[in-house]
Amino acid sequence: MFKFKLCGRSMTARAGIIREAGDDITTPIRVLNSREMEHGLSLEKSGLVKLNFPHQIGEVTQYIKSDSIYNMIKNAEASIGLKNQIVEKSKRFNNRITIFHPSLEKNLEINDRINEVMIDIQTQSDIDAISILDKYNSSEKEFEKRLQRSIKQIEESDSIAEPMPVIRLDTDWRKFGGKLKICVNNNINIINLVYAPIKENYVNYSHLINNMCDEDIWLHLSEVGNKIFNKCSLIHTMPLFSIDSFALKSRPLPLGKFKKIKSIPKRFDSNTLGEIDINEHKQMYKNKLNCDCFVDNFMGKKRNLNNFLKVFNGAQLLRQAIACHNTCSSFNEFIYSRDKILENDYRTYLKRKKYIYQPVKKFFKIDLKDSLLKKHY
Repeated sequence: MFKFKLCGRSMTARAGIIREAGDDITTPIRVLNSREMEHGLSLEKSGLVKLNFPHQIGEVTQYIKSDSIYNMIKNAEASIGLKNQIVEKSKRFNNRITIFHPSLEKNLEINDRINEVMIDIQTQSDIDAISILDKYNSSEKEFEKRLQRSIKQIEESDSIAEPMPVIRLDTDWRKFGGKLKICVNNNINIINLVYAPIKENYVNYSHLINNMCDEDIWLHLSEVGNKIFNKCSLIHTMPLFSIDSFALKSRPLPLGKFKKIKSIPKRFDSNTLGEIDINEHKQMYKNKLNCDCFVDNFMGKKRNLNNFLKVFNGAQLLRQAIACHNTCSSFNEFIYSRDKILENDYRTYLKRKKYIYQPVKKFFKIDLKDSLLKKHY
């Protein structure tokens, strides 16, 4: 249904095109997830904005507890209920490409029956990329056997959706590379990687750079956190690992008692690739918003930071408005960064983004402040 074509590389980042039904979608790209869409719809319902997400791809994200999975296997009504939820979430994305990503508990034993039922649900839910679930740390032989059986199941359902194997980045490094190679050998067009901490799983991240950077396979990353090293936007470090698209983590907080901590609101800032609070924002831009997303633009002539905080007054409204601003501003920044990759000048681009300095130095041993560093790494 769609194909990925690599167009260029700079440093360890790559730029590509996803071709789907005659349309070209450029990468790297920020993908809109279900929670971000819900935030936007809630804001529009309140009359405070006119919804206008620029994203061409939507990740239908569904957190499913282990008990619910087992109940779904035994109870047809539970299976229908999950399918209806997925269909409803998918419809909200309108004509966008939809990827289904089930957020599951790590200790869930994903057997063949669970995978088969999940595929059946997806083929009935108008999803464009169907998740093929992997048993955590399964052998390469088990992985390939399930992959081939799942591809056959999707084809026999008369679905035109793309098979999309899911591989966790905290997979045993001795198996991770082998599973990626199996995907290549089975002509897979898209792989869904699940984020895991970089430091603890650096061997796997390095494998992506060293072995997948030249492959015409779309690498999509799910469950990315907000920040790294206090302020840097984590999602904007991911292109350096030769990954093409990214969706933020969308999982409810665990039950328990939490202390309410008053914090200063923070927004994504494209000039630093950081999440900055209002005090730092005012130091940099005074009262200007420095963004043209649909949330900020809807305020018209009163488009400034003070009015933003006044219009979206209240914890829930403010959280929703910031989430929508962040995903739109981040999306636009990825489009700009793509040009720098194609010009083979990604290092110069990063050099202007002060909060990316620390991750680049930590993980790649590159000091962006070093004026003697070769232009093309």
